[in-house]
Amino acid sequence: MTLLPSHLSPSPSAAAAATAAATPTTARTVGGLSLAALEAGYDALAEAIDRVPEGRSELLLVKLALLLAQEVGDGARVAELIELALRDL
Repeated sequence: MTLLPSHLSPSPSAAAAATAAATPTTARTVGGLSLAALEAGYDALAEAIDRVPEGRSELLLVKLALLLAQEVGDGARVAELIELALRDL
């Protein structure tokens, strides 16, 4: 086993990035969901938005947000997530 001089060794962040790049997409997680599950949720939402009558997508999104807030069960956390969603619109 050859050890590289410290100036040639990958940094911890580079090593983490290499590990993440080598990890299959289905195994990566964002929050509690795998990246694949998050992408599937995005696709399902996009398809649902396409199915609602014109001008009603906002209502669908509000209803979904309220259902998800009920699932989260923590009003303070829901408020934090709303603020997070407002960023960079």
